[in-house]
Amino acid sequence: MKLSPRRLLRIRVTPTPAADPFVAVDLVRLQPPDSWHTDQIDEDDLEAVDYQLTSLGPARTRLDLRVTERGLIADHLSREETLRRLTAARDRYALRLEARLRRGRPAKG
Repeated sequence: MKLSPRRLLRIRVTPTPAADPFVAVDLVRLQPPDSWHTDQIDEDDLEAVDYQLTSLGPARTRLDLRVTERGLIADHLSREETLRRLTAARDRYALRLEARLRRGRPAKG
């Protein structure tokens, strides 16, 4: 849901084996053309992520992520598992960005 030209509210509902789905709410602040910030709350944690794109030349761009996370439950993921999942998510995101750019379409935040 678009709140303003630079603010979005995203609600993600993910099915789970349990009776209730996993729900996460993200407030995204866009800072065109090269950065954005997301505040997320879900049932397990609070998370803030800063995304920054940096041009490294005519055909290269670096994506930097800064993540702050605070667990809300006793059995929250370990730091190592959180880093493993964030790295996997970053890698999937980078692949999607690269595929978009190869098709001649600009990246979307």
